[in-house]
Amino acid sequence: MLKLIFVGIWSIGMMTGSAYFFSSYMHSSTSSEEIEVDLDELTNINIDSMSIALIRNNGIIGYLMLSTVIIVDRDMSEYISIPVKYYARDVIISTVHKNENLDVYRLDKFDYTEFQNEVVTNINATIGKKMVHKMLIQNIDFITKDDVRDLQLRRSQ
Repeated sequence: MLKLIFVGIWSIGMMTGSAYFFSSYMHSSTSSEEIEVDLDELTNINIDSMSIALIRNNGIIGYLMLSTVIIVDRDMSEYISIPVKYYARDVIISTVHKNENLDVYRLDKFDYTEFQNEVVTNINATIGKKMVHKMLIQNIDFITKDDVRDLQLRRSQ
C-alpha cells in the first residue's frame, strides 16, 4: 500500500516537472521575430465542402471535392461587411481554374503549399488588407465525369 502511494506521488512529480521543463523550453526557444501574430487574435473559419468542376481542353473532366479551413484575424468584421467565407470560396475556385499545374490524376506531384499560399495572397489582395494568415486543406478528392454518370445511372435503376 505504501509502495502504491509512493509510485503515485512519484508519477505526479515527474509529470509536473516535465510539463514545467517543456513549457519553459518552448518559451525560451521562440523569439519575438518568429511569432507573427498572437494566437489569441486569430480564429478559424470552416469553408463548406466545395465541388469544383475542372475544365481542361474545353470540356469538364471531373469534379474536385475540397474542404478547407482558413485562419483569420478575429477582429476582421470591423474592416469588411461581407463574410470572408464568400471571398475565400471565390478565390479558391478561381485559383483552381487558373492553375495549369493541377493534374488531378497525379495529385502527389501537386504543390499544396504553393496553392495554399496563392489562395491566402489572393484573398488578402481581394480584401485589401492582410487578414487571412493560413489556409488548411482538410480534404481533397477527385471524381471523374464518368464516375458521376455511373453513379447517376445506378441511382436511377
